[in-house]
Amino acid sequence: MELKSKKLFTDVLIIGGGIAGCYAGITLAQKNHVKVLITEQNHIKKMDNDNSQVEECMEECNYLSSNMKQRVNDIIQNLKEIGLNDISLNIEKEQNNQNDTADIIDDVYGKFKRENVKPILVSAVYRQRQIKVMNHVKIVDYILKGKKVIGAYGLDYANDTLYAIYAKAVICATGGRLSSDKKYLLEGSQSKPYYKDSYFGCGCAMGIRSGAQNNNRNGVGCGYCVEADRKTTLEGLYAAGSITNGCMQKYMMESLIEGMIAAESSYKYVNGKDYDTIEDSTLLRQLYQMTNFLRNKSDKQYYNDVKKKIREVYLKKIIWEYTNQPDNTDSILQQLETIQRLLLQSYTNNLYELMKLQEIMDLIAILKVQIKDNNDTNIQFEKLSYIN
Repeated sequence: MELKSKKLFTDVLIIGGGIAGCYAGITLAQKNHVKVLITEQNHIKKMDNDNSQVEECMEECNYLSSNMKQRVNDIIQNLKEIGLNDISLNIEKEQNNQNDTADIIDDVYGKFKRENVKPILVSAVYRQRQIKVMNHVKIVDYILKGKKVIGAYGLDYANDTLYAIYAKAVICATGGRLSSDKKYLLEGSQSKPYYKDSYFGCGCAMGIRSGAQNNNRNGVGCGYCVEADRKTTLEGLYAAGSITNGCMQKYMMESLIEGMIAAESSYKYVNGKDYDTIEDSTLLRQLYQMTNFLRNKSDKQYYNDVKKKIREVYLKKIIWEYTNQPDNTDSILQQLETIQRLLLQSYTNNLYELMKLQEIMDLIAILKVQIKDNNDTNIQFEKLSYIN
């Protein structure tokens, strides 16, 4: 197959077209003279995971921290302006008489149907001239210069194109890799988990490989540690939504707020900055390594055959050891290493298969971190059984 490679330049790259990613893009588009690129592995119009495990409407925002509550009214007003009309909102304020400053939001109660939000956000994104959307592009790794993120590498499996995307700032909004508990494994339930089949947590894995500090709360999640402005421990990289601070799942309002904060912070960061780049030879070497699975097929196994072997042999052993001998983490790590080695010795016929292979590699990277961080972890090995 003939692959094309392209270099792209944008002010802010947003990885992930979910609630947080879309709202970050909309917030940035309201600024002056800023170019935004949103990449989405599937299609930006698809509903994402935010709030999928709660009622169909968000009724209370009291779980939000005080600094987040201050932004709720702005977001509600903005949602109304871009077309969300079925909002009812009541904000109770407490006047700070001592300092005679702005009102402090004490309680916020809002109600709107979550399924109405994403289509309106997507429509608003496409109306913005400063925003470019690239669907069916999987971001596989960050472009690093030292410990600074200056862009990302992407696979466009629909057009057989490799991208090196340079950006003055990057916002990761891919969502987190959700976890459950052993009950699912022990009961052998065949019901579909509550997350998407494609929800492998590539953003988490990219952070692990790049050296960003992650937050693994008792093995129940793997996400970026961020500051109040949603800045990660890597310069130039911000994060928003379920990918932050190891939170398995966030309510929609929280993702909207984090998208806004990450957008505002990244805008301040890129102001007055120029693009940072790396040598073309280094760039080409990275792109060549990305496509290594498409070459030298004679001494490798086909990816689909390896995937079948993983499911039928190694996966069963891993699940048995995890459910019956949960303390035997060394053996489980060895099995994951075996799966990783098999994948590295396989080949793919196209970029779509390469993307699927990369998803498994990402998941293994996350599982290994979770096991090492916490021996009594609630790791979701059954996710591997949904590899398609």
